[in-house]
Amino acid sequence: MRIYDLESPIPSEGDIIVLPDKKGRLAEFFIWNEGDGNFLQFSKLRAQAQGGVKWSAMRTADYLRANIGIPIFSAKAREFLTHRIPNDLQFYECEISCEGREEVFFLCKVMKYMKLVDGQRSSFRTLSEGEKILNNVVYRNDLDEDFYIARDVDFCERFVVSEKFVDLCQSERLHIEFGNPL
Repeated sequence: MRIYDLESPIPSEGDIIVLPDKKGRLAEFFIWNEGDGNFLQFSKLRAQAQGGVKWSAMRTADYLRANIGIPIFSAKAREFLTHRIPNDLQFYECEISCEGREEVFFLCKVMKYMKLVDGQRSSFRTLSEGEKILNNVVYRNDLDEDFYIARDVDFCERFVVSEKFVDLCQSERLHIEFGNPL
């Protein structure tokens, strides 16, 4: 099964969307699948586009890359994906500031976790505290489980999409690009 990385279609010179997460609650809920997300009921999610992201380009994109591994989709993409794959994703409204204007997008919680990373063939770097982190990731080449989008069960910051997801997005002409997963 061929897998892909989601990429933003906007020219931004490498600039991205910054999701402030001082307390780590966004990462815990959206990436590590910890907690119930109750904090989302009491706070409005806001993000800031870095300088290379232009408002006119951002408004036409259906996917944006963030500083932490949380997918950000447009209202159009959210509506389509919610209808087509309702059990795979949960969406939460987020207001993004860009060039002095606001635009509503949606943070996406990926609901499927599976073994994606080949731990034997990937390389790791050991931090000073002894913790190992992925240096060069190699994904399993024997993925046969049927999925659209999934996070790795051990390395939750890693998520990929399948060819089925790519075909689905292209059938709706969503403005999302796809590349080889890093």
